[in-house]
Amino acid sequence: MRKWANSTFILLPLVILTKFMLYSLLMKKKSAFSLIEMMIVLGIITMMIGLTTAYFFNFRSGAALKISANNIMAALNLARSLAITQQVEHGVAFDINDSAYRVFIKPDTGNPQFVTKQMKTLSGVVIESTNLPIDSNSTFSARVEVFNPTGNAENNGSIYLKNSEGKYYTITIVNATGRIRIYNYNH
Repeated sequence: MRKWANSTFILLPLVILTKFMLYSLLMKKKSAFSLIEMMIVLGIITMMIGLTTAYFFNFRSGAALKISANNIMAALNLARSLAITQQVEHGVAFDINDSAYRVFIKPDTGNPQFVTKQMKTLSGVVIESTNLPIDSNSTFSARVEVFNPTGNAENNGSIYLKNSEGKYYTITIVNATGRIRIYNYNH
């Protein structure tokens, strides 16, 4: 009963307004819009603009998360491809505190040499965590994934990205094949 009463409260003015508009169309020949008609049109336009704006801002933050995940996947694929083509171990170092990453060459001895400049995730996206190990053989203390000349990864691991709305993307690396996948998790 209560649900019906609420819907009647909302629908009754619309029915009366519609009957009034039909009556005014049939009985009078008018050459302009009435104030009520203008208010209804402006109300509909305002609602459409409000919904579109809300959707656009939600879309932007989700797109930034997806682009950041794809950029990290591209860096991992670059390291894997370079390791295979140059027959030297390559990897990607992740700085969680700065939400940054770099591709590097891992020589047999000495410090790694960076192949790319430091890249960061897009605004509003952070590298929340990773279960990759810290590289203890080099001077930089970053979480790393290294690919050997056959394309295999040294470790199974995941990188977890989070945007300002709490949505997550997870990038996983399978060590046996070196395969890299992105998963979308909306909590």
